[in-house]
Amino acid sequence: MINNYSANVKDMWHPYIRPQETAHYTDVSSLNVQSNDTKFVITGFPFEFNIYPFTDDDLYSGPQKQQFHGLELKPRDFNTLHLDYGMMGLGGIDSWGTWPMEKYRLPANKIYNFYINLDIK
Repeated sequence: MINNYSANVKDMWHPYIRPQETAHYTDVSSLNVQSNDTKFVITGFPFEFNIYPFTDDDLYSGPQKQQFHGLELKPRDFNTLHLDYGMMGLGGIDSWGTWPMEKYRLPANKIYNFYINLDIK
């Protein structure tokens, strides 16, 4: 089933205690991004993306990559967009010390390719 969703970037993220992968969306085949002066469309193989009004340094900053709590972050006047083939699942089935189940892993010894089309309007 294909669904279309529309949202403002500021409403797409959640102020988790550790918001490192907030606003992550999967199984996307088309992404329309629009601001006051820019519009572009990304299409392709189902891909994943993150978009949020922060920099990566805002999420992972300071010595030892200290992480800030979501409520401590101050939105910027621009957005950060990441496009991904996929993301390995979190933790194992019995604790955070084990690997995810095999079907949710992305082995490092495999080559991953995916293609997208970018149409800037």
